[in-house]
Amino acid sequence: MAFQAVEQVKKAEAEAAAVIAKAEQDAKDIIARAHDDGAALLNRMQTESGAEAKNIIHYAQTEADKVREKAKIPTQEALEALNRETSQKQADVIQKVIDRIF
Repeated sequence: MAFQAVEQVKKAEAEAAAVIAKAEQDAKDIIARAHDDGAALLNRMQTESGAEAKNIIHYAQTEADKVREKAKIPTQEALEALNRETSQKQADVIQKVIDRIF
């Protein structure tokens, strides 16, 4: 009877060791899958965020171009008016010099 008890204990220990080994392997597999899934998610997020950043930059450039175009028209008009005024004053000064000489 003692022999059978020893055999049962050995069998139970072997089964327990097998269960522990399987649990450890299952845990390693879960960790490996989680690592792979995390790496894939990180890669996807980097790709998506890169594309989103490009879209934001493109939008910002488009808006900046619109603002620049709106600002350019009044600036161009003011420059042309200043050129006309300067040309007129220059012509007036030249006329005054000519009048004094003659």
